[in-house]
Amino acid sequence: MVEFGLLVFLVALGGVGFNLMRRSDAGPIAYWGLGALSLLGAGVCVVLIGDSSAWSLLFGHALGTLYPVLLLVGAMAFAGQRRPRWMIPAALAVGLGRGLLVQNGYALSSHALGFLVEPTSAAAAAVVAFRATRGAASFSWQHGLAPALAGMAGLDLASAIWLVTKGPPQPELLVGAWILGGSLTLALQIAVVSDRTRDSLLRSRETLERRIEERTAELAQSVSVLEEQIADRRTAEAALRQSEERYRTLSELASDFAFALSVDRDRNVAFEWASDGMGRITGFGPEELDGHGWLALVHPDDVEYAFGQLGGALEGPLQEMEFRIIDKQREVRWIHVLFHTTVRAEEDGVARFVGVVSDVTERKRAEEERHRLDLHLGEVQRLESLGVLAGGIAHDFNNMLAVIRGNSRLALADLDAGVSPRERLERIRSATEHATGLTEQMLTYSGRTPMTRRLLDLSQLVLGTHDLLCASAGDRGRLELDLAEGMPPIEGDVTRIQQVLVNLVSNACDALGERGGTIRVATGVRAAEARDLSGGFGTPDAAPGDYVVLEVSDTGSGMDPEIQQRIFEPFFTTKSSGRGLGLAAVLGIVVAHRGVIGIESGPGSGTTFRVLLPCADSAAAPASDPRDPERPAGKGGKILIVDDDESVLELAREFLERAGFEVLAALGGQAGIDLFRAQSDEIEAVVLDLVMPGVGGAEAFVEMLRIRPEIPIVVTSGYDKEKAAERFSVRGLSGFLYKPYEPEELVESVRKAIIGDPIPT
Repeated sequence: MVEFGLLVFLVALGGVGFNLMRRSDAGPIAYWGLGALSLLGAGVCVVLIGDSSAWSLLFGHALGTLYPVLLLVGAMAFAGQRRPRWMIPAALAVGLGRGLLVQNGYALSSHALGFLVEPTSAAAAAVVAFRATRGAASFSWQHGLAPALAGMAGLDLASAIWLVTKGPPQPELLVGAWILGGSLTLALQIAVVSDRTRDSLLRSRETLERRIEERTAELAQSVSVLEEQIADRRTAEAALRQSEERYRTLSELASDFAFALSVDRDRNVAFEWASDGMGRITGFGPEELDGHGWLALVHPDDVEYAFGQLGGALEGPLQEMEFRIIDKQREVRWIHVLFHTTVRAEEDGVARFVGVVSDVTERKRAEEERHRLDLHLGEVQRLESLGVLAGGIAHDFNNMLAVIRGNSRLALADLDAGVSPRERLERIRSATEHATGLTEQMLTYSGRTPMTRRLLDLSQLVLGTHDLLCASAGDRGRLELDLAEGMPPIEGDVTRIQQVLVNLVSNACDALGERGGTIRVATGVRAAEARDLSGGFGTPDAAPGDYVVLEVSDTGSGMDPEIQQRIFEPFFTTKSSGRGLGLAAVLGIVVAHRGVIGIESGPGSGTTFRVLLPCADSAAAPASDPRDPERPAGKGGKILIVDDDESVLELAREFLERAGFEVLAALGGQAGIDLFRAQSDEIEAVVLDLVMPGVGGAEAFVEMLRIRPEIPIVVTSGYDKEKAAERFSVRGLSGFLYKPYEPEELVESVRKAIIGDPIPT
């Protein structure tokens, strides 16, 4: 029964020890108390050895070996060191092995193994305790821990020597020393742990007190800073109230008014104060405009603008705006508001503003009157320019009509007299060609001249026109060229750009007068900005970018600003002789090329014309020369001619009938549609005028294609092909004829359209 109790005790002791080794928070007292129990159990076994019990012998060695190991593990826990989990199970295993050795007749080996393990473990515990207690106070139980453990190591060594030399049993004195030493050591261990716990608590309290003192000092400093900030805030608020009071007083003395208001997310307005001038200007008091009452003041068309400007003030320190109000007498007035934000909208969404309001109604009325007068002046100038234009055109056309009328009457008289009228008819033809040239110049001025565009090098174009320019400069002008190399190309019409060059050089030659001078032609490239383009004449929406520059300068008499503003008007001239569309045509060509022309001049300082033409797109390809391949003559067919002029209609009919075609003539767009609908299967081609009253050429074009999509249509117009293409965007035209046209041109266009040689647009 005793052996069973020892077995239970040993198993329980091993389980407790194993559990302690698994816990990282186990203290040294737990290990040392467990060691005292193992020592007690070993003593009980020693007492039973006298009975020669095998179980007591086995358990006694196991518990005896476990005790010094527990002393070491407890010392390691006391020092805060990591405790290996294998130490207690290993001690039990060594003790049981010793007991088995004794039972099997190897007592000396068992005692030798105990001599190696037990005193060594106790001595190691003494060393660990000594290192852990070196920093303890002078009068502390901790200084006795290492000697006590060393004493237990000595007692363990003495027991081991006795067992090796004398063998069991141990004398009662040694057993008593074990029990007494173990008890005293346990008591000392408890005192040491208590002493260290007390020291730790004292240090923790001191640390806590020190931290409380530091935190208290920090809080006191924060309170002091906060008190200073509160005092500064109160001072600032008092100063602000004084400033607002002074500002309000000054505002009340002025004719305008000042205000302070707040606005929430729902657009509710609350006036904090407003000077007396508010009532004089608006007729309303602040209390009448609180909440949404302010909507009765602001003009309905300006409410969103005004509120948007208030919102914009949150992004900047100072804002201003002008809008209309409706005063209490229902009269519209203009006000100018200058304001800034004093409190930005936060969580409650309320923003606060202060500002001043000025009544600018009279200024606005004056601006509107000045704008009206500017428009009227512009209209007067336009009418004056139109009068000059109409007078010039009437003069030139009357001269040509006089030639045509006179020669036609003489031709009729020659026919009656049997004389050939050929010479008279040649003069009539010449007059019509002059009229055609004048019309072309007018279209050039308006930017509607027909052009064939391709990529051009402006410097090479000037070089190629050098002889013509020298002739235009005459004997009085010394021509100088300053041409840049490697310039980007422009997309333009060679003939029209040459016309610009010749006209500008000819104009410069006229400006030199009798004394002569120098004419300089230069080219270059410039990255033009908006201000460079806005100061010139030409394309109103010219975009900033890279431009090729052509400059024509002279050392002549120059021009004053008034003449510079009128220099491009048709038929305007400062010369005693000569009239026409020279510079007006230059402006039209520049506009047609999406360019700008500027002037630098002054009386006595010469003149510089600067033409800026946009660089061509690098992806653009040179336009091919017009094709004129040899085509077999088409056979006669039925052709529909649509025009709103009977004379043109009859001429076109006769041209085509003489060429062998059968011709149907329709006067106007609607008549042409009706005739085409009736005979669409028989008609082989249509000659259609672009501009007609009522149903125009574009509408007739679309309707005819709807009736018969494959019908070839040749368009005629006084506009160029590009303008016609803008009107006819359904598909490519089958042909285009620029009015006035020769009979051969009409016949050839119709034949090409019939055989399927369309002209791309």
